[in-house]
Amino acid sequence: MKCIYPGSFDPVTLGHTDVIRRLSRMFDEVVVGVLHNVAKKGCFTVEERLEMLAEACEGIPNVRFVAWNGLLASLARESGIFTVVKGVRSGADIENEMGQLRANQLLCPEMETLLLPCSPGLEGVSSSAAREIAAFGGDLSSFLTPRTAARLMKKLENRP
Repeated sequence: MKCIYPGSFDPVTLGHTDVIRRLSRMFDEVVVGVLHNVAKKGCFTVEERLEMLAEACEGIPNVRFVAWNGLLASLARESGIFTVVKGVRSGADIENEMGQLRANQLLCPEMETLLLPCSPGLEGVSSSAAREIAAFGGDLSSFLTPRTAARLMKKLENRP
């Protein structure tokens, strides 16, 4: 059985890698779909996010990474994978994901979405929090791998 784990991953966090690791034990193949979200101003290019994911997930078996631009329903149809997993940290995440789940069911009735709660201690970990902490020179060790943290700090140094 295969699943899609979609997201922006801008940047990939310890929460993301925790979900990917757990999914790799539950599914024969985990397809991590890196979305180019036109609604969000990204910090990293899709190519950079794919590189960071590959680095952060080194050693996790049966995972592959794909970039996509468009609807999740389209990715499911194109890949032939109709099980989607979303990681959730809070009730607000669940509410947000439920709205997306309902829309996706209308677009692609054969697609099923599973919500996977984050592991204890990762409730506050998000890409946006990591970017904000990095902007103020804070400690990213609870949010990102050292390599991803270094990439983020370098990226922010080069911003106007």
